[in-house]
Amino acid sequence: MSRYETAHANPEGPGDDRPTAIQVVKDEGVEGKLQREVIVLTGNHSGIGIETARALALTGARLILTACSLDKAKAALDGILVSGLVELVEMDILYSAMLELELIIIPP
Repeated sequence: MSRYETAHANPEGPGDDRPTAIQVVKDEGVEGKLQREVIVLTGNHSGIGIETARALALTGARLILTACSLDKAKAALDGILVSGLVELVEMDILYSAMLELELIIIPP
């Protein structure tokens, strides 16, 4: 049984007992422990992508965040865009050819 199973049994919307992504990172003890990892995350201009990026930033991993609107993403991600650790890439994943091209040019 997951430590979060009971919290998800009867969701009541925002503000209920379900953990946030940041809380999960803290509970799992991975703050600052993924420094040798690279994570690519799509959809970072709104919604769950932003909150996921904020949580993953706490892990110390290098983040490559994609968004279809760089202006919206920059505004939404204010405070976690750290040079060398978090990179923002404009990419609309609706176009699969563009996705393949972007994945080829992302440095290791």
